[in-house]
Amino acid sequence: MELSIVLGAYQFIGFHVCKYLLDQGIEVLGVDWTEDSPDSDPIIEEKQMEIGRNSNFTYLQLNQLEANAGTSKTTLFISWYDVIKARNSMDKGVKNTIQNLINKFHERAERPRIVLLYPLGCGDEEKISTADQIIYLPTIYGPWQHENMVFEQGIRSNSAAKLKSALEDEYTLDAIYINDLLDSFENMLSQAEKKIIARSSLEDQWALAARELFDTPMIDEVAPGQIGTKEATGYVYHVKNNMTPKQGIERQKQHHKRQELLRRWESR
Repeated sequence: MELSIVLGAYQFIGFHVCKYLLDQGIEVLGVDWTEDSPDSDPIIEEKQMEIGRNSNFTYLQLNQLEANAGTSKTTLFISWYDVIKARNSMDKGVKNTIQNLINKFHERAERPRIVLLYPLGCGDEEKISTADQIIYLPTIYGPWQHENMVFEQGIRSNSAAKLKSALEDEYTLDAIYINDLLDSFENMLSQAEKKIIARSSLEDQWALAARELFDTPMIDEVAPGQIGTKEATGYVYHVKNNMTPKQGIERQKQHHKRQELLRRWESR
């Protein structure tokens, strides 16, 4: 890949994809829909410090993307996973803006390859079906997971009502630690199939991770079945689970603890 563009650069999946690509020595244009600046959002500030100092990274506003989408040698990664999971913190018009951009790029004679990272269990993929490749993801967890997702809710010890709401939107049939996903990323991208479903090589990964945070009876009630979940069809790619659920949840806990300490220190 000559150039990669990541839409969702300061979100969860998008941020980790940026880091992964930069570690491979690839030039990355990071795009995000947040209007907050690093000066007003400490989370963005920390993420910017982690990737923004890399000479191969350049940040663009969402309204600059259409004019900087590159050529056929460019790959545009759109983290629709983050669009869905960050629904409480994004403007309602952002979804339509991104969908319109995908449609415009698809109509171009000279256009980037479009790769969508999409959450399993959702039913809106017809809106983004013009992408060149769609990688369907189960629950992904690890540092910077969206705060309205179940594992992060448990780590933050939020109320039962918030947890119940998070469970209603959670994909509980599988879970993959973010680093394990990225270890398989290049191989997934090299597949000829348009639709790729990322699956754990081991069973019960969501339930095992959840049991590190919650009582067993509650987890048994939710997993492994999930009524009403829309399953995608496509080529199944089995991701090797190098990180155990216990290790993965512990790393996510440690990251949250570090964030809390930093916030306390900054508020003094």
